[in-house]
Amino acid sequence: MKKDIETKIAVFPMPVLMIAAYDESGKVNVMNAAWGMISAEDKIALFIDEDHKTTKNIRAVKAFTVSLADAKNIAVADFFGIATGNKMPDKFERSGLHAVKSAHVNAPIIEEFPVVMECELAGVFLTMTMTGANVEAAKISAQ
Repeated sequence: MKKDIETKIAVFPMPVLMIAAYDESGKVNVMNAAWGMISAEDKIALFIDEDHKTTKNIRAVKAFTVSLADAKNIAVADFFGIATGNKMPDKFERSGLHAVKSAHVNAPIIEEFPVVMECELAGVFLTMTMTGANVEAAKISAQ
């Protein structure tokens, strides 16, 4: 169970970012993104390529979550970085993780990751394939 916390600058030092989004039919997809940063007090910028399944989902649904992977989940974080949703439609199911729908945005929260930012798409800036978002809420494990 996660509890709401005040949104803060939380993407430093460079953790592994797990980006999760629904597709248009509500199916969960997660990718591992190495390049992301806080771009304002309540904004995050992601540098993800256009050909990723998750990128396509974000553009279609206009919402996503950004979770911070921890040491306990290193193997599954690595799996999300190697496997592609474009070629493996059951990628999330194979991970064995669990998702619940965010109460703040139309995006999945991966229960096993301890920190999550729930984001609405703010814009896509093609100069660097940067995806910008407003951080609408943040949660952390109660442990």
